Amino acid sequence: MNNFLLDLQQLACANLALNFAARLRLFAEALNGAKFGAWKDGAGLNTMDDFNYDLQLLDCVTYVEVVLALAKTDPNVSAEKFVQNFESVLRSIHYAQGIPTFLNRNHFTCIDWIENNKFMLDDITHTISPKLYTASATIDKLAWIQKHKIYEQMVGIIPEEVVAILQPQHSILSYIKTADFISDYEYMKTRFPACSIVNIVRPNWDLTEQIGTHLNISHMGFAFYDAEKDSLMFYHSSITLQGVGSETLLSYMTRFKDSPTIDGFNVLTITPGYVHAG
Repeated sequence: MNNFLLDLQQLACANLALNFAARLRLFAEALNGAKFGAWKDGAGLNTMDDFNYDLQLLDCVTYVEVVLALAKTDPNVSAEKFVQNFESVLRSIHYAQGIPTFLNRNHFTCIDWIENNKFMLDDITHTISPKLYTASATIDKLAWIQKHKIYEQMVGIIPEEVVAILQPQHSILSYIKTADFISDYEYMKTRFPACSIVNIVRPNWDLTEQIGTHLNISHMGFAFYDAEKDSLMFYHSSITLQGVGSETLLSYMTRFKDSPTIDGFNVLTITPGYVHAG
């Protein structure tokens, strides 16, 4: 049984009085020190993933997923039941319908992850700023798979029924421009909830040479309003940080104010409460 996970259960039990946003931040900070890295892929398109999740090896997406799963799992149960429920909730976030296969994994944030997690997420970008922009991209999953290492294991053959469900999908996403956020930060920070998910937007980012498709989102993390600092803190896992860390959202966005591809961010709110997964 995962000892670190059980330590996190005990941490949760000792802080049952915390509200949902505070509970999210508790776990976001508890994962400080985790290294940046990706979990294992499945062995084939329709095979089960090993689902050997690693709480000490997290990329930007799995960091957000683990924090969400911890905050959404009731800790006031036996250790065995807590692990079972946590894994069930994590699967429901990491895969469409919680079915752990390569095809069901929420690979693309804009068309998979956000859409399949609407049971707990809402787009609130429009409530942060009245001035919004639209990111538009076509996500080509088939071309992406053909450049993915998993394709090498398939001897170059993708079944027709799989090709049929991997047609290009159009992604449209509202976002706030970096320049607008920086210039109007004092107002916008008051519009954020206590905790939200921030998606870093690169409209129609051309990665066709590298991965076979364009993207709209390249990174994600949590934004927590810190009353003592009167600041929005950005908790995320990145290569630059070599793992999980935090900084102000203003400093993060200012660092990319002259980026030719990063143009702003999208904001999601999280429905509070535990998920009673089966």
